[in-house]
Amino acid sequence: MMIKGIDHLDLTVGDLEAFITFFTALGFQVVRRTKHGGEAVELQYPGKDQPIIELHPSQLPDGSQQPLGLRHIAFKADDIDELAELVKQREIHSLGSPEFYEPTGRMLFSVLDPDGRKLQFVGTSQVLNEQHDEK
Repeated sequence: MMIKGIDHLDLTVGDLEAFITFFTALGFQVVRRTKHGGEAVELQYPGKDQPIIELHPSQLPDGSQQPLGLRHIAFKADDIDELAELVKQREIHSLGSPEFYEPTGRMLFSVLDPDGRKLQFVGTSQVLNEQHDEK
């Protein structure tokens, strides 16, 4: 089986710090802060293989606004290249080829679901590259 579970949920929120406070009050821990997508905070509930909740503020650095809510769901996958080939064979609309994403140190690949929403796949064989974390 290529897909192993949910890797992360990517959400746009109105008040980033309020959401960090909310999720930490529920027991989540801040895993890292990054600058990708403008700004992002990743939180995770303690325990083995728990998915990440990735939060982005609705206001971008250029002052423009993103809509609130779910940006995408990302699934863990064993072999991104094999999955990309399967997507091609089954004529599923992809958003390009698998590529290495330096801020997280992992391979990513995205498709569109039948309603045009982005679904992302993250390689599980790659290890997170901690040198790119910004605390």
